[in-house]
Amino acid sequence: MNIYRQEHPNPQLERSQWQNLNGEWDFGFKKAAVGFKLSADERRAVKYHNENHYPYKINVPFCVESKLSGIGNTDFVNLAWYRKKVNIHKNGGRIFLH
Repeated sequence: MNIYRQEHPNPQLERSQWQNLNGEWDFGFKKAAVGFKLSADERRAVKYHNENHYPYKINVPFCVESKLSGIGNTDFVNLAWYRKKVNIHKNGGRIFLH
């Protein structure tokens, strides 16, 4: 999967420790038919990172509707969850995720 947006979104604010999280993420979603709630089993699956609940790969920063995301689902999606493992080296500085 290609990482289409590798540049800092606001170059004048880029710092030497900046890490781009764009690229392939694990992804799951639920369509509108059942409303905005996950069942208790689904909540546990997402919370404990059950592999079956992340059946897709999505190319961030693109939305699920975009073909560039690798999914291109144009149906209405009520809920979506993303997962990505990253290495964060804490060297006494602050960690800011946005």
